[in-house]
Amino acid sequence: THLYEDENIMKFVRDEEIALEICLTSNIHTQVVDNIEDHPFKKYYDYGIKVTINTDDPSVSDIDLNHEFVLVKDVFGLNFEDIKKLIFNSLEASFLKKEDKNSLRKEFEKEFKNFNFKGE
Repeated sequence: THLYEDENIMKFVRDEEIALEICLTSNIHTQVVDNIEDHPFKKYYDYGIKVTINTDDPSVSDIDLNHEFVLVKDVFGLNFEDIKKLIFNSLEASFLKKEDKNSLRKEFEKEFKNFNFKGE
C-alpha cells in the first residue's frame, strides 16, 4: 500500500507489469489507510500499474467483490471501461494457462456487451 512512496519502485512495478492486488475494504479494516479517499489505488491506476481489485477475506470483512467495484466506481470515479480493465488485469495476473485466459477473455467480452453499468 505504500508503494507510492518510492517512484523508482513504482516505475519498476509498472514496467515489469507486476500486478498489485488491491483490497480496499481490508486496508481500511486493518488501518493501513485512514479512509478510503486516502487509499493510493487511483495513483497506481493512473500511473499505469496493473492493479486488481480483491476482497482479501470476504468472511471477515463481510463484503464481496461487487462491493469493492462499487467503491472504485463511487469513490475514485471509474467508469465501465476502467472496471473492465481491472477485471482483465485480474485475468492476466491469474495463474491460468494462456489458452484458458484467452477463452475467458472471449466470454467476458461477450458478457460485457450485455452488461448494464449504472452511472454512465
